[in-house]
Amino acid sequence: KAVEFFTDQLQKSKKAKSYLASREISEKITTDWQLGYGGDKSDGLTKFSLTSGFSQSQILQSGVAFEREFGAKTMRDRFFGRLIIPICEPRNGEIIAFSGRDLSGKKGVAKYINSPENPVYHKSSTLFGLDRARKAIANHDAVILVEGNFDVISAHETGLTHAVATCGTSFTENHLRMLKRFTKNIFLAFDPDMAGKKATLRAVEMILRLELSPFIIEIPRGKDLDELARENAKELQKLLETALPATSFLFEKFSQKNLDGSLEGEKKFLDAFFYFLKLVNRPIEIDDFLTKITKKLKRPRGVIEEEFKKFCSRKISHQK
Repeated sequence: KAVEFFTDQLQKSKKAKSYLASREISEKITTDWQLGYGGDKSDGLTKFSLTSGFSQSQILQSGVAFEREFGAKTMRDRFFGRLIIPICEPRNGEIIAFSGRDLSGKKGVAKYINSPENPVYHKSSTLFGLDRARKAIANHDAVILVEGNFDVISAHETGLTHAVATCGTSFTENHLRMLKRFTKNIFLAFDPDMAGKKATLRAVEMILRLELSPFIIEIPRGKDLDELARENAKELQKLLETALPATSFLFEKFSQKNLDGSLEGEKKFLDAFFYFLKLVNRPIEIDDFLTKITKKLKRPRGVIEEEFKKFCSRKISHQK
């Protein structure tokens, strides 16, 4: 019933339609992804649900409304004023939760909110788009992990149907263990801002610890995947095809950032890169990188091996 309400409200809302048009979301995409609008009244869905035969406790349990204290208890719609994106169960495609994107632009209002957790919806193990991406992930033997719901939608609409995203939470080991059932090849396509870079490093660390294979798709500065998919789908496809394994990518990035001809720069480079190399489980890959480092720094191989050995003996809990 909530989907019925959200769909009807979208058709009545010029604001919601205008927002979708600004993101080049067509009517077909809107229908395919069951997008909706939460309405402009704070109790619109609540009243609709009550007149449809649902009890207050059922409405509260579903997560589409919550109870607030204003003298007497009142119910308030969780998603009013927001564009609605359904989140589906990965095996059967049934809707288990919603994500709501604020359209008011008011300060202090969260841009996105999601349904509270319930017996079938757990943020730490749910991936948006996985219900649609399962077959494509198996066919490509790879998954593309992106940041947001619209990144997933845009990726799918440009043919990258093996893209998924987390649901209002950081990437976790539970997400990885779910993806591990389908593939070991994880392509990361996070935003190129500082938060995105930090999230990429955290994800690479988790992926390596679970002995999977991370790759990094480098999105150009000033863009996100959604924009790139809409503006230049061919470029996005090329970035995917040329994505480097994360260890190779980080080797290049850390060397560019730190190697300035000084001894201190060499030490910073080794500390940064060894943190990830230590997590690699294939000796042949480790040996290959030690050879590359030897050539890059023009140091004896034995010195580099000793540096790596000493680094591995140190207790370092996380990447700074």
